[in-house]
Amino acid sequence: MANGWVKLHNKITSWGWYSDANVFRVFMHLLLTANYQEKEWMGHKIKPGQTVIGLVSLSETLEISIQSLRTAINKLKSTNEITVQSTNRFSIITVLKWEDYQSDTRKSTSKTTSQATNEQQTNNKPLTTPKEYKNIRSKDISSKQSLQDQKNPINILMGIFYEFNPTINFGNLTQRSAAEDLIKKFGLEKLTGMIEWYRTRMSDRFCPTATNPLAFKNKLGDIIAYADKLKEANKKREVIKI
Repeated sequence: MANGWVKLHNKITSWGWYSDANVFRVFMHLLLTANYQEKEWMGHKIKPGQTVIGLVSLSETLEISIQSLRTAINKLKSTNEITVQSTNRFSIITVLKWEDYQSDTRKSTSKTTSQATNEQQTNNKPLTTPKEYKNIRSKDISSKQSLQDQKNPINILMGIFYEFNPTINFGNLTQRSAAEDLIKKFGLEKLTGMIEWYRTRMSDRFCPTATNPLAFKNKLGDIIAYADKLKEANKKREVIKI
């Protein structure tokens, strides 16, 4: 997940795509996950205002169909909100006016902010709402230091999914919660073996698609059923060979 913040003016409500739920959600996701500084990724330079997506992964994350996702992206392209550079594995999205969402107005409000801080210290009362705390916690989880903590079982599991889904969002609380549930149910060692087996079969025509912990958790029953079918098919082949 990208660090930092974005600024939204209330005039966003008059934006042409504001009332289109899918387009608005897709654009907000792209805006919030765009890089804030340049970095190298799989031989590509990902610049500020750019983010990498995979259609299947993003479809699962936003819980909208791939066709609806394609439609939303095309609409954003048509009004020059974004550009798309596609490869056979992923797409690099550029938010064209990304800088407009980064302008820092804190200087003009420094007096107000300072006053609020002083009042908080004087009264010794927390001003952070539950929603704000969740956002802060999300940023903390996605910090570089946290993601490099290889002793954290959730980070280890997220890293396994990252190997075949490089667009996975490490800081997504829903994904981390699903990862935690899976670890509690199977244990990290057994779960790792399950996912490694799944990676060898995920390209099969009838194999359920699950490229992140939440999708894997939700489709676990279907994945196990598919594995059982393969076992039965293998047994029949052995009988025929004999």
